[in-house]
Amino acid sequence: MGDNFLKRQVRNFQKGRDLATAEMSEPTLFTRPEVVNTVYTARPGENCQFSNGEILFVVASENGRSAVLARGHQSVGQIEGDGAKALLAALNDTGAAGVAQVRITEVSGLSGVAKAVIAKDQ
Repeated sequence: MGDNFLKRQVRNFQKGRDLATAEMSEPTLFTRPEVVNTVYTARPGENCQFSNGEILFVVASENGRSAVLARGHQSVGQIEGDGAKALLAALNDTGAAGVAQVRITEVSGLSGVAKAVIAKDQ
């Protein structure tokens, strides 16, 4: 009776280990080249400005067509267009947190439009 119990425990452990290994090998938001290597165009909201080196949160908008940039709990802009499609897909993936951080790398002096990249080290 004890041997059967131990064999079943070993099988359950191996099954759990295999499932965890498979889950860990799936690409995440920070390992997908189409997300991490893309420079996104960030448009500021009304009466909002970006600054170089600033870290912002990015979440999917309610309609799912754009990515909203937030400074704390305040929406300060958005990422739209083709570059945002892969980012939105990654944010909405099962098991994803639904939020990421971006770093502002360049801000236009005239329009206020900025370039942003995924902040991997934050």
